[in-house]
Amino acid sequence: MPELQSDTLVVFVSDSHIGGDPGCDGFESSEELEALFDELAGHDGPVELILAGDFFDFLQIGKVPEGTNRASLTIERPEYEQLFAALKHSYRHTPPAKDQISNRAVISDLTRTDDF
Repeated sequence: MPELQSDTLVVFVSDSHIGGDPGCDGFESSEELEALFDELAGHDGPVELILAGDFFDFLQIGKVPEGTNRASLTIERPEYEQLFAALKHSYRHTPPAKDQISNRAVISDLTRTDDF
């Protein structure tokens, strides 16, 4: 099993329930979560950000247009633009914990783009 470096900052974010159709979205902490991601981006040491269960709430999304997916529908919502920009910034500026399987692959898979 991989081990974290002793100076790794481990942060768990769980049950955010981000997303859903308009009117079905229960997420109300965009500014606070954005501030956390900004703080992590400025952290000097390794960071392991763990996006645990129900980070997204894809079950609150009804019909998905052909050629898209629930993740992209959520990430592209204008009210989440700054939140996901902060997550991208944090992702790019925090060194991963050595030899640790990371959420970075999961985050990249969510957008299905190389530039996330």
